[in-house]
Amino acid sequence: EFVAPDRFFSIQQLHDMPDPGDGARWPNMILMAGAGEFRVYLPLINPPAQDPMNRIAGRYPLTRNKWYDVSVHINISVEDDGWLKVYIDDNIIVDESGHATHYDDAEGPNFKLGVYNIFGHKEKYNPQTGKIASAYFSNCWHYAPA
Repeated sequence: EFVAPDRFFSIQQLHDMPDPGDGARWPNMILMAGAGEFRVYLPLINPPAQDPMNRIAGRYPLTRNKWYDVSVHINISVEDDGWLKVYIDDNIIVDESGHATHYDDAEGPNFKLGVYNIFGHKEKYNPQTGKIASAYFSNCWHYAPA
């Protein structure tokens, strides 16, 4: 549900936990929705480095008012044995391996689910609710190694 369908909003993130003194940088992974597609954004540089830039690693068509099955599989690592796979409706849209998938931080990353206005869009909102986008989630599962 987008009041501003020409814009993108984060609906899921793997967000880093910067150590004190770390500079600006792109989160480990962001899944965005809007403007007719899903997009998976990753840091521009692999392994992730202190850089606020990003790249689009995968795309998938988005139809409004439709449920999607999204699955994120990741081996979180600061070494070159990291990998990431993202599926939407059983279609693989990101399949990367052989590089770090996490910043070398003392903590994190954290999984975040929900709409986040990462670009700070301010116009085109619903005057009754003040919202610019909504997303609905069900059957959310988080698995971790033993």
